[in-house]
Amino acid sequence: MKKYLVIGGILFLVIVSVLGYSLVNKPHRSVKEETAIEVAASDLFSRFETNEEGSNTEFLDKTILVRGEVAEIITNQEGKTVVILATDNPIFGVNCTMDEEPKDIEIGMIVSIKGICVGYLSDVIVNRALIIK
Repeated sequence: MKKYLVIGGILFLVIVSVLGYSLVNKPHRSVKEETAIEVAASDLFSRFETNEEGSNTEFLDKTILVRGEVAEIITNQEGKTVVILATDNPIFGVNCTMDEEPKDIEIGMIVSIKGICVGYLSDVIVNRALIIK
């Protein structure tokens, strides 16, 4: 009986190890390759502001192509560039954390940014973002 418990325990540990390894080393999504839902920055923000639950269903964890005016360009704590797109709200916007350093963009420019929508926390948050020309 002990022999079967030891063998079962070893098999369990091997299975858990293989699953854990495969989850950790799973390839990242390719934002460049994915089809995106196109939306204006002000429209995206107002939809989340008025109906967060419905907007989560429509946009959460999906690739979006958001178009808007660059309101601010900052660097976050991880050293990544964050482009904030203006909305009708004077305080909050669409916060896009860039995967690559954006070139030739300035405050006031109209840009299209493709990335993965991860939700709404006063700003709409878009990660793994790329500037689309």
